[in-house]
Amino acid sequence: MISYPYALQHPSVTSGLVRWLGMSITVPETWEIMRHSVQEARGQLAWCDRRHQRLLLSWSTCATRPDVQRLFSDYKARDSEAERKSRFHDLAQVDGWTGYRRRSSSAGAVRLTRAGRYEPVLKRWIELTIPWEVPHDGELEAELLAGFSVGNGTDSAAASVGREVWQAFGLRVEAPRDMKLVHVEPKPADLRVTFRRGRDEAVVRRLGMLRAWFNGDLTAWLEKEADKCPGILDACSPPGNALCDTEPAATSAVTFAGWEAGPRWRSLLGLRRERLDRAWVCPSSQTICHVMTLSFPGQPLRPEDFAVSCSAFKGH
Repeated sequence: MISYPYALQHPSVTSGLVRWLGMSITVPETWEIMRHSVQEARGQLAWCDRRHQRLLLSWSTCATRPDVQRLFSDYKARDSEAERKSRFHDLAQVDGWTGYRRRSSSAGAVRLTRAGRYEPVLKRWIELTIPWEVPHDGELEAELLAGFSVGNGTDSAAASVGREVWQAFGLRVEAPRDMKLVHVEPKPADLRVTFRRGRDEAVVRRLGMLRAWFNGDLTAWLEKEADKCPGILDACSPPGNALCDTEPAATSAVTFAGWEAGPRWRSLLGLRRERLDRAWVCPSSQTICHVMTLSFPGQPLRPEDFAVSCSAFKGH
């Protein structure tokens, strides 16, 4: 049985916080998400460094706690078939985790750490798989396991106003709790995150590399984004939902109020949604933040319903 003295004796080596579908995990800041899923029933998040895959977080809906002993017995049998000289060492059950380390032989290097736990609040079985293509790091292993949690964690302020926190790729969004994450599209210097509630929709964007393409005219940029959508552009006061990481905060914002593009008959039938935009430049990260909402009149979804903050792009 292996225990964990590391976390209490060494300073933290992890600093990148990711919040995803009600789960939170802290990983090294230099790791990047290479694969992601937005399905609540079953999905994965995978991280890599410059050379190797470093971590796989997987989840699946499970109404009750599974037979953990049988599950890991099956895993060990499968790992043994893949590498017959494998030797296994069970992990201490810390923070609800059950799992093992696999060595290539009795005296060989640690090749894999696999741990799992059941989260009754989410009704999900959670697994962390850490392949060791690099030398095994007990401190890092301990912090990855300790760094996982469910819910908003320390974000009690977000929870108190009915918001759920999503955070990844250097962007943090507090969205209304009934908005569902449906799409994440990370492109170089252009990240789009889409939330949906019925036919209401919100797209949050973060755009970087401004020196390469942005001439400083935010009004012209938003006018181009809202092309063919009837409405009114307007400059306004600083965005109340911008939680910039460092001062000074954004000094001005540009808004658009109108309707989504489409044939006129959709408006006559009440099928065209109201479009509201809010865009601002975050000087601390040198990025454009943009929130666009689509909803039907009466109880419109507004950009101000989303709190947004971001950090600078790295490596783009």
